[in-house]
Amino acid sequence: MSSIRSRLPPIVAASGTYLAAQALLLLAGLISMPITTRLLSKSEYGLLSVAFTAAAVLSLIGRLGLGDAAVRLYSEYRQQPGAQLRELCESLLSGTFLASALLALGVAVVIGRADGQWSPIVILIAALAVVRAVSTVVFEIQRAQERAFAYALSQLGIRYGTTIVAVAAMLVWARTAVAVIAAGLLVEVAVLGWRLAELRRHGLIARPRLSPVVRAALSYGLPLALAGSARYVLDYGDRLLIERMLGLEAVAIYSVPYDLAHRLGDALMLPVQLAAVPLLFRLWVEKGPEAASRMASQVLTYVIALSAPVVVLYLLYNQAVIVLLASTTYTASAALTPYLLPGILLERLSFVVVVGLTVQKRTVPLALILCAVALLNFILNLLLIPVWHLTGAAIATTTAYAAMFTAQYWMSRASIRLRVDGMVVAKAAAATAAAVALLSFTDRIRVSDVTGVLISVVAGGAVAFAVFAVLDARLRRALRPLPWTTSNETDATSG
Repeated sequence: MSSIRSRLPPIVAASGTYLAAQALLLLAGLISMPITTRLLSKSEYGLLSVAFTAAAVLSLIGRLGLGDAAVRLYSEYRQQPGAQLRELCESLLSGTFLASALLALGVAVVIGRADGQWSPIVILIAALAVVRAVSTVVFEIQRAQERAFAYALSQLGIRYGTTIVAVAAMLVWARTAVAVIAAGLLVEVAVLGWRLAELRRHGLIARPRLSPVVRAALSYGLPLALAGSARYVLDYGDRLLIERMLGLEAVAIYSVPYDLAHRLGDALMLPVQLAAVPLLFRLWVEKGPEAASRMASQVLTYVIALSAPVVVLYLLYNQAVIVLLASTTYTASAALTPYLLPGILLERLSFVVVVGLTVQKRTVPLALILCAVALLNFILNLLLIPVWHLTGAAIATTTAYAAMFTAQYWMSRASIRLRVDGMVVAKAAAATAAAVALLSFTDRIRVSDVTGVLISVVAGGAVAFAVFAVLDARLRRALRPLPWTTSNETDATSG
């Protein structure tokens, strides 16, 4: 395994920015969820969850995988002469807008004719889907440029802006899902306009156009669009079945622990994913599969190690966190977390095991895996929800994600050979045990007030990290101030 000094610092640099952004995004969620769950009725909260799910699915299908193509193709086109990079960016954005707009309009017309009227929520969902599709391509271009700060700033602007405007809309206008969705659409349009203007200033876009480069992007991205749609079915399809079989209030009860677990997974995995994937693509092109395998193995090892104490602490304080964030109305939701969390974490961690397919542009097998697993999840939900209700849905989710993770690893192993460093994981386990022992000794495990939870979680996390850093010399070296940068000119493997 190559030196941690020559591999991890660039990832640590970008991941640090993404991690800080994720912490602030998590804080926004901690602010908005208690307000939203209290201002909206259970039915409206369940409707909001279903509406955002629909917008996400339409957005994902409508962009045809062109956002994923932006990350994969950007490093190749920026090395070519002339204006080919601008042609790539313009074509990706234009193609995404055209496809997503046609899809959203078609769905809105079909639903409008079926209902006999154009419902405001349907119109808002369609518009939000188009904006999110185009925004995703813009943000993926920023990732491909390794502009972590610009990417993070965009996400923070959307999240905090939506929270502020949505709360104001609910207090002044109406306490409905429509008010929240309208607020989100307004903010996301503003951020998209800002970032498009920035791309224009930097010469990456000048006019809308579709060029032959779209064919190459579609050959890579279309299977990923299919895979992404299947992934959304995995993520949110169970809520649609729960709504049909158990009602909107059951959707709300299920959504709270699911969303919190998903945010925890994002906080742990997403910063590393955003930083590591573009670097892995560059490393594959410039240094070959062996170097990419070593880097991916280090990423996998340290993500597992650093996540372990956080996951254990979350499970210990799960009920207290849910009560604090969503009120005592959702106390029963805490029982679902142990069934949901393992699967959600495997889903978030899959970005490492799937690199062996995406780096070779083998996106068709990836799509087939996701479709098969989505079908498995659908069948399991139909079988388990009538028997075990919401617990059955949670078990179905984790089972499906475990099957997905295993299949992706099996298909990718020939391209990227992953090795988990057992000694590093053992050190993390020891650090986690030390944190739990400290909390048990101070008798702080079962706390319910805000101050107690915060003190216990921060103290436990700090102890675990400190013990791990003492035990692991590589982590200490990676955290030292080093003269490296994440600019475009810096080699992805330089220390």
